[in-house]
Amino acid sequence: MATSVVRQFFKNTFVSYLTAGLTMIITLVFTPYLISMLGKERYGIWQLSFSLIGYMALANLGMKQSLVRYYSKYYATDDWDGVNGIYNAAVRIYAGLASIILILTPIVAFLILPGFQIEADMFRTAQVVVITLGIAQTANLFFVPFSAIGGFHRFDISNYFRIARAVLEPLTIVVVLELGRGLQTMAWAILGLTMVYWLSINVYRARAFPKMALTLGKIDRENYRLLFGYGIVAFLIMITNFMIYHTDNLVIGWFLPMEFVAVYAVASGISTKIRGVIGLMSVPLVPTISHFEAQQDFDKIRTIYRKAMRYLYFVAGVATLTTVFFGGPFILLWVGDGFTDSIPVLLILMLGSAIAYPQLIANSILYGLSKHKIVFYVHLGEALCNLGLSVVLIHYLGIVGVAWGTTIPQLVIYSVVYPLAFQRVIGGKARQFYTNATRSLLVAGVITVPTAWVMRTVLPPDTWLVWIVDCSVVSLAGLAGLFLFVLEPEDRTRLVAKIRSALGRQSDKG
Repeated sequence: MATSVVRQFFKNTFVSYLTAGLTMIITLVFTPYLISMLGKERYGIWQLSFSLIGYMALANLGMKQSLVRYYSKYYATDDWDGVNGIYNAAVRIYAGLASIILILTPIVAFLILPGFQIEADMFRTAQVVVITLGIAQTANLFFVPFSAIGGFHRFDISNYFRIARAVLEPLTIVVVLELGRGLQTMAWAILGLTMVYWLSINVYRARAFPKMALTLGKIDRENYRLLFGYGIVAFLIMITNFMIYHTDNLVIGWFLPMEFVAVYAVASGISTKIRGVIGLMSVPLVPTISHFEAQQDFDKIRTIYRKAMRYLYFVAGVATLTTVFFGGPFILLWVGDGFTDSIPVLLILMLGSAIAYPQLIANSILYGLSKHKIVFYVHLGEALCNLGLSVVLIHYLGIVGVAWGTTIPQLVIYSVVYPLAFQRVIGGKARQFYTNATRSLLVAGVITVPTAWVMRTVLPPDTWLVWIVDCSVVSLAGLAGLFLFVLEPEDRTRLVAKIRSALGRQSDKG
């Protein structure tokens, strides 16, 4: 059973990376088109609306993480009575939480939105967009318990649905814009696609796991206690995460015109995508850790952590250094000279990424072990420092100050505070962690810096073709370094065997 769970975990991770790669390509192609069609002001309103609506996801109260935790825990022992107890309690909870969003949406549109620097002729449009996206967020919340298949280790299936959504949304928006419609119709299109997305996942869940049954009987209070006991801490973590990753746009929109939101969003969007790629392994890791915790296999958990941290620090180092060399040319090629101010913002944001982003693995392990209070305390410190520094520094440095407000807390917290706290929780050795992380980052630097410098010098990335060639060479060098110097011997042997097996099957087909 353990082998199949680990195999499914790696399949989930692979499909997650495939999904992320596709969405990054779509973003690469779609964002310049969207900016050119909307202009900076309307694009800024679109981004601001998503940031405001993003805060409404806090009404989730951490229940989504609770579902993954307890679905996987009971599923590990084939306890369908336990699964259904959690499922039926969650349906009732989420119906109430979705109602909260319907109440919050007009409050945001009519009481909070006027505080932002939106031109008078665009204000009513912005209100309609916020209300429509708020209804979509209501659906996002309501359908979670019906469609939460991640707890059954099927993140691969949920990612297939995400791929379909990632393709259909921009195509639909293109049609909307080419027909001469604007932000309001775009928001309505998002709402329609959201409903189709969740209903489709629910149909799959009902067929794949027919033992899940919704009843109208009395719910065991213990299930409510489990969900809320675990979820309240996850909820507090969500609040801090939104403060960290969504407050920047709000701070800028409060003090500066909307066009600065657009400029900052380009840089922060790239950083967020890289964070997503680095942290993809952490998403399907929670039910895996919960599964092994239910079976008391803590050696397997420690092995997964050690390897994941070693590999991810190398990946984070390569990704960060590659962005330092080629992020600026990418922005100029992508959205044009009008966004040159995005370049220093991106470089500053990337400074903390190599240190902070791999820690997503530690977060997932603590979630899987129900010891995620430490995540809340660390994120709360980061969020408060981020907000305070951003509000102060924006008056002196503009959007660059907001970027420093994000990066400085990351450098301090994730190089010192969080590693020491995490090692204490799991009973690990801090020195071993720092040795592995430093080694991976140094190998990434030794391989990436000279390769990127040579490629940028010999082939300046002034066209898309040259940029792709440069980054491809650096990426290949990184993959070679990962294989030769970072992978552990047994993983290297296993990878070689899989490659030979795959080539052998292709040869037989030929």
